[in-house]
Amino acid sequence: MATLRTIGLAGFLALAVIALLILLLGPVAWWATPSKHLQGKDKTDALNGTRQVLLAAAGGAAALTGLLFTGRTFHLSRRGQLTDRYSKATAQLASDKQTERLAGVYALEHVMVESVRDHDAVVEMLSAFIRERRPLSEVAVDAGSSGENDIDAEAQATGTAPETPSKTRKVPADVQAALTVLGRRPRRPERNGVDLRNTDLTGADFSKAHFPNLSVESSLLCDANLTEADLTALVANNANLRAAKLDGARLQKAQLREVIGHGASLVGAQLSAADFRYSGFKEISAEGANFRGAIMDYAVFDDSDFARCDMREASLVGAKLRGVNLSRGRLSDAKMAKAQIQRSNFLGANLKGVDLDRTGMEGALFYSALPEEGVAQNLTGSQVVRGFRDQSTVLPPELKDLPPGLQRMKNAIQFGDQQD
Repeated sequence: MATLRTIGLAGFLALAVIALLILLLGPVAWWATPSKHLQGKDKTDALNGTRQVLLAAAGGAAALTGLLFTGRTFHLSRRGQLTDRYSKATAQLASDKQTERLAGVYALEHVMVESVRDHDAVVEMLSAFIRERRPLSEVAVDAGSSGENDIDAEAQATGTAPETPSKTRKVPADVQAALTVLGRRPRRPERNGVDLRNTDLTGADFSKAHFPNLSVESSLLCDANLTEADLTALVANNANLRAAKLDGARLQKAQLREVIGHGASLVGAQLSAADFRYSGFKEISAEGANFRGAIMDYAVFDDSDFARCDMREASLVGAKLRGVNLSRGRLSDAKMAKAQIQRSNFLGANLKGVDLDRTGMEGALFYSALPEEGVAQNLTGSQVVRGFRDQSTVLPPELKDLPPGLQRMKNAIQFGDQQD
């Protein structure tokens, strides 16, 4: 039946072509030939010339039509090939053999690079693959059953981040491959960012990866390497970033509320307008990082290094910054009301306009007699008098606007230093 239908269609097309040629060489050629004042051979030559033009036009139209059909056929064929490759690659992801899963990951990368239309589908597929291979629920069960978690009571009080097994694990090769592919994907507009919520990414390598709008809420990223990664607008609320490496990472406008990040490294990271509220980041290294305009209210940063940081206009209301190095930092117009900055180092820091209302400053260091260590800049008596201090608070000798009681206390401290 199909053969007869094909033969019938071919016969119809042949008759249509013959009819078109008769029409072009007959009535259309006579109509298109300006032969009103021509006779004999001149008239015949003009008619033949018109027929040649019409045949050439018909041939060109036929060639163009054929080209269009060829392009359409190629597009449909390529679309079909991409669909077939996508289907085979996703099937490979479900294999119980790691080599086949790796092949599926890289096959999907080829599809994503070649097809703008399939870009979002591949991103979502690889994201789902990672979540399925590394679900957080299994990690929590394993950690709970073995009792191997090292989150202390204070960290639990500051957030609800997932527990950390004491033994550092590494992500499997196929999961790391999927992360690498997503991190170097073509930079095109996307419906949504990569979704890796509630996922165990302990020890994963995100270095120099492109992950704007990444969501890792309630995920484990302990010991993960995020060095120089583009994590703009990261959503990592309730995540665990213990000992994670974020040096030089771009984290502008990141959401890091209730995160546990003790021992993390943020040297030179860009964290302007990031949200750290109620997070725990004790003993971190953040030298030279940019926290301008960041919201760090009621977060814990005890015993951390913030030397030469930019904290202008940052909000640190109620934050714990005990034993912190803030030397040579830029803190102008920062809000530190009710913060705890006991034993912290402010030598060489610019404190212009910093709000120290009800701030605990016992043992804080604002002055050193050693010229190379410097003195806190732009600190005024009106700022100091609003905080809590004692004789262990080391204030600059040139401090102005001090009330009489505080002036006497400052003089007593200086006299005691000289006696020693």
